[in-house]
Amino acid sequence: MKKEDNINEKKQIYKEIGPYIDIGLNLAITIAGFVLLGWWLDNKFELSPTLTLIFSFLGMFIGFFNFIRTVIKK
Repeated sequence: MKKEDNINEKKQIYKEIGPYIDIGLNLAITIAGFVLLGWWLDNKFELSPTLTLIFSFLGMFIGFFNFIRTVIKK
């Protein structure tokens, strides 16, 4: 019985912290994705840091916008 209680307790903890982990991963993946897109476009069009910087800031703006929107909803 103790083992089942321990498993159920862990499941409950993961259910509670799961959405917050999702928010953090969503923020990080959005920013990283835009940085990589900017870097790839810079290499393709030979515009060295320009597009990387533009897409980095765009990724940060979109990532934080989604972060704040999600936090306010919850």
